[in-house]
Amino acid sequence: MAKIIWSPEGLADMQDIFDYISNDSVRYAERMFEGIMNKVELLTEHPSLGRQVPEIENEFHREVFFFNYRIMYYTGRHPDIYITRVLHSSRNFKM
Repeated sequence: MAKIIWSPEGLADMQDIFDYISNDSVRYAERMFEGIMNKVELLTEHPSLGRQVPEIENEFHREVFFFNYRIMYYTGRHPDIYITRVLHSSRNFKM
């Protein structure tokens, strides 16, 4: 089974998401955090679950969605899953 490894940017994104949502509701922020983490956990069993990130022309950069959040990850030729970013879909993404 694949192991999940978080990039510093991915961790910072999760903190930003939690902080932003918790300004209105800590409970909803916790639920969003848990939902994203559950979606990430699915990748350990199904690393090809997501689609290729359209902005990156590389088959190993993929993304899954949880509500309006893009969970971007890199699989490469190894079993580990690297979570690179977690961004709201309304944000512009540039590599």
